[in-house]
Amino acid sequence: MFRQLNDAVRFWWTVRRKPLEAFMEPVALAGDALLCQDGSLVTLLGIEGARSITGSRELAEFVELAQRRLNGSLLDRGHALHFMLERAPDAARAAIAAAAERQERQSDRLGLALGDVIAERAGRLAELLTGETGALACWTRPDAVPGPQLRREKRELRKRLKGWLPALRDSQCPLQVVDSLPPRHEAFVATVASLMKEAGLVAETLGSHEAVRLMRVLLNGPDAAGPDWRPVGPGDEAWPRFTEPPELGSFPPPLAPQLLVREPQMETGRLRIGGRLYGAVDMVLGPRLERPFSELMTRLAEAGIPFRFSMAVEGGGMAGSGPSLSLAAASVLAVTSEDSRHVRDALIGLRAVRGDEQAVVRVRIGLLTWVEDGEGEPELARRLGRMQQICEGWGECGFSPLVGDVLEAFAGTVPGFALGGTPEPALAPLAKVLGMLPLFRPASAVRPDRADYLFRSEDGKPLGYSLEESGDFGFDLVYGIPGRGKSVLLGSLSLAFCLQGGRRRLPLLAVVDIGPSSSGMISMIREALPEDRRFEVGWFAPQMTRAHAINPCDTQLGCRFPLPPERAFLTNLLALVLTPAGSAGVPDGVAETIAPMIEKIYRMREDGRPGAEPHAYSKGRDAEVDAALERQGVHLPNSPLWWEVVDLLFDAGEVDAAGRAQRYAVPTLLDCLTAVREPEVQDLVGKATYGVGGEPVTAAVVRIMTALSGQWPLMFEPTAFDTGHVRIAAIDLAAVAPQGSPEADRQTAAMYMLARHVLTRHWWIGDEVLGEVPEKYRAWHAQRIREVKETPKRLVFDEYHRTAAAPGIRAQVDRDVREARKQRVRLMLASQREGDFGDLAELATGFWILGSGGTTEDEARHLAAMFGLGDAAVEAIRFRLTGPSRTGAPALHVARDAGGRFEQILVNSVGPVELWALNTAPRDVALRNRVQARIGAAAGRAALAGMFPSGSAGDRVEAEVRALEGRGMEASVEEADILDALAEETVRAAARAAA
Repeated sequence: MFRQLNDAVRFWWTVRRKPLEAFMEPVALAGDALLCQDGSLVTLLGIEGARSITGSRELAEFVELAQRRLNGSLLDRGHALHFMLERAPDAARAAIAAAAERQERQSDRLGLALGDVIAERAGRLAELLTGETGALACWTRPDAVPGPQLRREKRELRKRLKGWLPALRDSQCPLQVVDSLPPRHEAFVATVASLMKEAGLVAETLGSHEAVRLMRVLLNGPDAAGPDWRPVGPGDEAWPRFTEPPELGSFPPPLAPQLLVREPQMETGRLRIGGRLYGAVDMVLGPRLERPFSELMTRLAEAGIPFRFSMAVEGGGMAGSGPSLSLAAASVLAVTSEDSRHVRDALIGLRAVRGDEQAVVRVRIGLLTWVEDGEGEPELARRLGRMQQICEGWGECGFSPLVGDVLEAFAGTVPGFALGGTPEPALAPLAKVLGMLPLFRPASAVRPDRADYLFRSEDGKPLGYSLEESGDFGFDLVYGIPGRGKSVLLGSLSLAFCLQGGRRRLPLLAVVDIGPSSSGMISMIREALPEDRRFEVGWFAPQMTRAHAINPCDTQLGCRFPLPPERAFLTNLLALVLTPAGSAGVPDGVAETIAPMIEKIYRMREDGRPGAEPHAYSKGRDAEVDAALERQGVHLPNSPLWWEVVDLLFDAGEVDAAGRAQRYAVPTLLDCLTAVREPEVQDLVGKATYGVGGEPVTAAVVRIMTALSGQWPLMFEPTAFDTGHVRIAAIDLAAVAPQGSPEADRQTAAMYMLARHVLTRHWWIGDEVLGEVPEKYRAWHAQRIREVKETPKRLVFDEYHRTAAAPGIRAQVDRDVREARKQRVRLMLASQREGDFGDLAELATGFWILGSGGTTEDEARHLAAMFGLGDAAVEAIRFRLTGPSRTGAPALHVARDAGGRFEQILVNSVGPVELWALNTAPRDVALRNRVQARIGAAAGRAALAGMFPSGSAGDRVEAEVRALEGRGMEASVEEADILDALAEETVRAAARAAA
């Protein structure tokens, strides 16, 4: 009775599911492959796309390579390749939601109120991104085994299966394969995987469980497999099934019920599965001209049509009698039919190709499109019609929506589920087919659902970017002329860096810039913090005054001498200072002076050394130090020294006050005037002269330092510039970084180095220097070193071209790059002149190019030579890096990882709130400042985004200016009034919206 009931249930299920199950070929999981009803084996590869931009030359090279690798496998029957690419808007939602959720969690963990910015970005991306799934099924049929051997092995197989307990339909039997087929299949899959890697394609061989999971999603819809769903196959742990006979329940359940979980419904030539209504078109006439898949992809993307493209390529296309009969028939009809003459000639050509031992393959191409619930059948009909038109323009193919059984057409588009489908096979030489494969989509360096930041391709594919320190990523160069989106890109990446997961404290971020471009990003983060934590984020604009002094001779707390990283910095700074403006290198004799001069100034100010002149403490010099001494009741000795004050305050637990006291204990650059005259320094220099005038080097040092102490007071006094306990900071050097002459460039370079020093000097200290720290301070330094080292750090030099690549700063950056990996520091240099990077391009692990100064081929070739770019990238620089548009700003990104080199166009698409925060256009900055001064930073950005959702009011201001000029008014005078009026209008609009 139980067996009858079980058979009845199974029969009912079979009747209900037979239409789709009838086309299903796999019946069991067999290791990394799937075993099919006829004994075939199929393995799936996930295809992400190409690492580099693919042009005609790159495609031709792939065709040549792939023909050599695959020709032998596809020369005869037995092997097949099934390519599939699906493009679905809803497939990107998961990646967008995952990225937004991670950032929101981290934002909450850090105490940042950035939910509106994150949600706005997610919404913006949802409008622009379309998910893609690429797969390749590698089939090996029993025909791959020679006939006599196959017949013998089939007999042996039948003997083995004779004792198999359950009927094959009731379970999975991984043994239903002839002995010699698995090694042939494994060799075929290995050949294909090796080809992918050699061709620069990102592909991953899927295990049988991952393959079934992918098929289940493609068959039933994107929500058909939860994140933890996994099929049950032979060897997997699972509860026994309650069956009759009982032994049957111990075997793995059939594959079909695990794959087919939604009932297909036929609706007048359409197919409904889940929330999608599908239609199909098949190729009925092969192309007259072989065109790359990218052309079809571009037109379908522009039309906004979701689709699944399927292309089956089977070996042994000329095998069998079909072509011979067609050739005979065409020869008879050729005397009266021009079309048949063409058919005859084509078949003769194919036989000639086959005679030359070149593979002729059978090709089937079909496409699906669909509508979601609520879009309606008329929209599906429109999409099918438009898709047919686009496909028929792809190399002049013939396509038809009359596919016969739409269920079979659907089944044939799922790689690994069925091979063939409803399209009529066409014959073609393998070489002609290879150029049409859907492989060369831009590959994402990081899975989008695991990325720290989401970019997109030009046609909307999500492309992930990682800010992790792992791998080889650590030093990026950014090149772009003004107006191409550089500042927004830097700000977006810095914000994404701050929102990396896994931390409960803000990371360490330092930006050195000339101008206010980073102020918007800093303001956004600062305003998102609670008021009692806003000291952790700061934007600073030092002036060339003693009140903003930064002493480059400062040392770590308690240290009487600089540690090696600080000594190296001071050496590079003095080399810069003592090198004539515009000179390419440090003059002879100067380099020999620097090291002993540095040693001497610290010995002069060391306490406890005979003959030294340590600085004496002076009450009233620093009110905070005096207050700490009084608060702790510290008893000072007679004639106290600043170093003694430092030690006493540290002992009392006043670490911040001890640090302030140390500012007055260490030497300053003015001490170099004394040190350079000392015999031990002069003896090392000898009679070396400076320049062509014969001036002694020591005299030149005194002259230069004396002059600069008056010109650059910021650098020759004890430190007064205080960044406090800031963790995220930007320094705007606009007031201290002039331009227009070699001397101005030298000053700018020196200010860059000082800014880098004041923001990051603690970053470069490691455990290896603890032996040089005074004993009483070692435990404190060890704790801080550990905390800093465990914290991700990012240093950004913007406007690097303003340094004119001075030798001193070049040497410092070179050292920082080499130390960055060890200290977990990521560096980024941004410049408007690619020539300033020089040899740094060889050290960089990533490049961002946002457009060159012109569009000539010579300029693009120059960039290609510097960054090692291919021909396709050169064309991209010339014609595709067009600057910001309504949908984002494109950049050519080049990076390396363990698998090789990536070279892609990434489009940075941000929402209007973020755009207004990061905008650096002078008029927009002026308007933003006016609005934020009225209603605050966060409310101001929101108001501007509502008023000008493009992220800029430039067009509106320009129109008003032109109108004024047309009336004969002076635009320069009236522009301020325009901005005032726009600010007032924006504030009023925001008030009305909030009411």
